[in-house]
Amino acid sequence: MTSIHTNMGAIIALQTLRSLSSKVEQTHIEISSGLRVSTAADNAAYWSVATTMRSDTGANLAVADALGISASIADLAYSGLEATIEAVENIRNRLITSLEEGVDKGKLQVEIRQLAAQTVSIANSSSFAGVNWLKTDVFDMYETTKELRQTELLSAFTRSGQSQVTTDFFKLDLLETSLFNKDGGGILDGDPRSPNTVGGLRTRHWDINLERYDGYDSVGNASADPGQSFTFAGPISFTNPGDQISFTLIVDADNPAEPGLAGPYSSGISHTIIIDRSTVDAALPGANGVVQDYYEMQDVLSVALAGKNAYSGFVYDKDTPDHTHPNMFTIYNSGSSPLHGSSFEIRDLASTIGGFGGLTNVPVIYGPRASNIELTFEKFKIYKDVALTFDFSVNNQPAQTYSIDRSIVDGVLGTTDGWVNTAEDMLALLQSVVTWPDLEFTVLSPSKVKIDLPASVDRHAGYGTNLQITSLAVNVEPLPELGVLQIDIETYPDRVYDYLDSVDGMLSKLTDGAATLGALARRIELQQDFVTTLVDTIEKGVGFLVDTNMEQSSARAKALQAQEQLSLQALSIANDNAANIAQLFR
Repeated sequence: MTSIHTNMGAIIALQTLRSLSSKVEQTHIEISSGLRVSTAADNAAYWSVATTMRSDTGANLAVADALGISASIADLAYSGLEATIEAVENIRNRLITSLEEGVDKGKLQVEIRQLAAQTVSIANSSSFAGVNWLKTDVFDMYETTKELRQTELLSAFTRSGQSQVTTDFFKLDLLETSLFNKDGGGILDGDPRSPNTVGGLRTRHWDINLERYDGYDSVGNASADPGQSFTFAGPISFTNPGDQISFTLIVDADNPAEPGLAGPYSSGISHTIIIDRSTVDAALPGANGVVQDYYEMQDVLSVALAGKNAYSGFVYDKDTPDHTHPNMFTIYNSGSSPLHGSSFEIRDLASTIGGFGGLTNVPVIYGPRASNIELTFEKFKIYKDVALTFDFSVNNQPAQTYSIDRSIVDGVLGTTDGWVNTAEDMLALLQSVVTWPDLEFTVLSPSKVKIDLPASVDRHAGYGTNLQITSLAVNVEPLPELGVLQIDIETYPDRVYDYLDSVDGMLSKLTDGAATLGALARRIELQQDFVTTLVDTIEKGVGFLVDTNMEQSSARAKALQAQEQLSLQALSIANDNAANIAQLFR
């Protein structure tokens, strides 16, 4: 039906044209922008994901920039350590050269001083963007926690779910790279963790000028058995039958006057000693029974005393060419009898040759009981990562191993700093650690602590009695105890080996630090590659969600344009029909 009020054909054609125009417009927008989802109205879910991921891409690009800076810092620090290793190796070479005879140590010290100054220059210069891993300012390098010593490098940006984001970091312990630290503790500063003394357990020799200890020994108190020195008088001859010198030797009697030693008391072991022609011939074949000097007298006595719990020797004197005191020989208790006492006595000396070769009667001499150690105490500190072990034994019994570490020190003393400040602190520590039965611990003075096994418990004397602290070890040693700037072979030429020990320790730590930086630099490089790939992958994923397919959009645009033309023609036809009817009324 045709109506003059309503042109249904035109209305339908117009609606179709409007729809097509909207689609054409949307297609043109997609073609011009390259996006099929450009606003939340296009597709809220895809638009939200794409917007979030584009934001993450920006964050990852920032991480990539940070990684570039981190790589530069690591590379610079690594170069600094390489240069430092070369300088310290040259210092070591100069120290080795200084051991040669006739070398001018003064000139070598000039070179060493310049090389040491070069290490300072390297540390000062190894800074990038204000960051320096070789010259640091860490408070109490060895006592602070690892977390507080660490420097952090941004390595990654991570999203978990829709709203939770985190950042990851590379971490580097500056203890491994610091050459010089403001409060000490740098690789070239010297390492304070090796205790200079451990309350007397560790006996070291202090050099005030050098400001260090030089070597340490085990601590012990072993008493020597008694004996007597004699001055040779001779020559003496055993040429006639019956010629002899004789005496009674008594060894290893108890001393009734020993404090704390209750009876019964042993009277010792008695030996009759005879020196005759057969004794001399056994000791001096071809001497025709004549003992010419103290060397020969000692040889004769060695034969006569064999199996008699005694021995003969020389009086040693370091100032003589052969280290023996001229014309003197000795007889000593050997401490080899089964008795616990220790004594030496010569009585009933007799001779048929008109002389004694220098021998005399010797009133009883008792060997002391030495089951005690007096420790010369100095305050000391045990660092958190330091552990000491030592062996303790009494009277040559199998040793027991004890240990001291920071937790023990702080636990016993109720402290938190690892310091053992007084002799009373040391006594409490020893009583807690050393569990050998029957020991007594006493503070003798502010600088003396005594460990004692009383005579009421221990009847041994002489060589049979001793306390020994041996095999003391510190888990962090060897350490460079001297800083590179303290090396001075001109002033202290006899300390070259000490300097070499410290330099070797430095080189070991420098090598470890360079290895750590090399590994870190490689990891940064790998992370840079990963972040670049990650950004590309995210952009590709976002493209799948929101990018338009240009081929499809172009084809769709052409189809829509054709449809639009047809709609215009349909609208024209619909309008023409109404015009034709209107002409009927003209």
